[in-house]
Order: sequence, then structure tokens, then C-alpha cells
Amino acid sequence: MGELTSLKTLKELMAESSFYFKKDYGQNFLIDGNIAEKIVEIACENNPGLILEVGAGAGALTELAVGMANEVIAVEIDYFCIKMLESALGGYGNLSLIQEDFLKTDIHGLLKEHIQAGKSIGVISNLPYYITSPIILKLLESGIRFCSITAMMQKEVADRLAAGPGSKAYSSFSVAVDYYAQTQKRMVVSRNVFYPSPKVDSAVVTITQRDEKKVKLESEDLFFAVVRSGFGQRRKTLLNSLSAGLGREKAVISKVLGICGIPENERAEKLDMQQFADIANTIALGKF
Repeated sequence: MGELTSLKTLKELMAESSFYFKKDYGQNFLIDGNIAEKIVEIACENNPGLILEVGAGAGALTELAVGMANEVIAVEIDYFCIKMLESALGGYGNLSLIQEDFLKTDIHGLLKEHIQAGKSIGVISNLPYYITSPIILKLLESGIRFCSITAMMQKEVADRLAAGPGSKAYSSFSVAVDYYAQTQKRMVVSRNVFYPSPKVDSAVVTITQRDEKKVKLESEDLFFAVVRSGFGQRRKTLLNSLSAGLGREKAVISKVLGICGIPENERAEKLDMQQFADIANTIALGKF
């Protein structure tokens, strides 16, 4: 079990590195060694040769990952966290620390040599609540084949990942992730095992990319535009939300929905992925 989940050790490192919490980064550090160990064990189930860590923070997962994987690349935006990581883990030859905003990182450039070498790459992260969706979608949309993505996130977001049609948690994010991957909630993590303690509980989720996308599309861009438009104004009917969101006349949307067998007064949260695909494909093919 690592030492970086010790609150005493963490506070000493913070003082040594002049670290201070930044609200904009959503920093909540895991201080339960047993949970950290379980998360890294989950991430290593498929024996990744390389682990890409997104948002290393104070190193609770990083410290354990370097002992379980051949190589770890940890990307962290906060300079002071990097200072803590260098102080605590700088002696590990299999760890590369990169101070960068992951949302601006060229993932292909970062992993190019490893992909060319045929390494199995896994992702691990204690995701900041405010950018969980963009990070997951960036990973899935990258086209890189990861052996798994193991992420701890706000429990509410984890519920959205697993939500289906008719559920209040069902959203455009649910549809997008389901298009690319299968998800499995592995465990719930109490807010009380973080420093400082957040206002909500977390959940650990395993995301595994599909061998084939869930539906066949004429245009992925149009499909996602349809999904975003549908959920963009949840209280409106599909006729109104798609017309406004796609910038098309209601008469056109009415014909498309009729061809797809979907009532005009239906709402996006009732549609499954195939129905969204049918709408997008009908528009793309112009058969209306």
C-alpha cells in the first residue's frame, strides 16, 4: 500500500512543495490506501504494459501504478502537484511526469511510440468532476484502442453513463459513451475518503471500447448533432428541438420522424440509440 494516501505524508508534501488548492481544478485527493489499491488492481486486470494516468493529483494512484505496470505516463495540469510527484516518486525510472492540460494534450503524439511498439495501454484517472465528460469523450473519440479505461468520477455522472431510455439520468453523454464503449460500475467510494471532502460520493467505472460501434451511421457528425439537439432542450418535443438544433424546417423534421416511425411529440429521453441513428441516417441520405 502506498504512502501518498497518508494524510500526514500528504500535508508534509504540500507544505514542502508550496501546494495550495485551486478551486478551478476540482482537487480532492484520495486518502484511503485500500481503495487506491483496489482501483489500480482494476486498472491492471488486462495487464497493460503502459498506464496513462489523467490528472495524477498528489499521486495516490500513481505510486501504486508504478509498482504494477511496466511504465506509467502521468499527465497533471498543476505545477505544484508535479513538484509533489517529483519529490515523492522522482526515483521511479518507469514514470514519466507531464505538466499539461489533458484536454489540450495531443494523445496520439504522446503515445505514438508506444502504439507503434504494440504496447497494451490502459487509462486510469480520478477525474475532476467538472471535466469528467470532456475527458472521457476525448479518450473515446481519439480512435486509440485502450485495453480499458478505469475512472473514478462523481457517482451521479457514473449513473448517467449507465442510464438508458426513459431514465432521468439518460443524456447525450449516455448515448455518446454507449456508442463507443460498454461501461461497468465497479464500486462506490464515500466522499469521506478524500481530502478535502467533496460534497458528493464517487464511483469507479470500467469503460471498455466496443470492437464495433453499436449502430451503423452515414455520418457520425450528424448523428451526434441529432443527439445533442434532441437533449439540448429536454422539455421540447423532438419536432421542436431537432428543428431548432439542426436549423431545419419543421416540415422536414416532421417527414423524417414519420419515415422513422417516431411520433413528433416524443422527447429525446425516450429514444434508444438506434432511433437516433435512424433519424440521422434518414437526414444524411436525403430520403424524405
